[in-house]
Amino acid sequence: MLKQLSINKGYKIYLLKDDFYIHNIEITYFENTAIHLFDSLAGYSENFDEAVISAKPILNVFDDFVKNELIKHIYPEDETYHFIEKLIGEVH
Repeated sequence: MLKQLSINKGYKIYLLKDDFYIHNIEITYFENTAIHLFDSLAGYSENFDEAVISAKPILNVFDDFVKNELIKHIYPEDETYHFIEKLIGEVH
């Protein structure tokens, strides 16, 4: 993940600030292709909740939301990189 962040300009991880987060919901956005939503705490049992959205009207609205609203509520890229680096260090 850190390698992708450092070498692939299209690979982004946005960490939301405390004033604008959605509990344990993680969103993976493949620009103009799909939105993948999942509950990171649900696990992989029969109650695992996830959704993939690929309808263009919804993608257009989400893209607008990301660029015009969500970006205001994320940590800068260098802080994100260092935060993830710290988390990985704590695991080892």
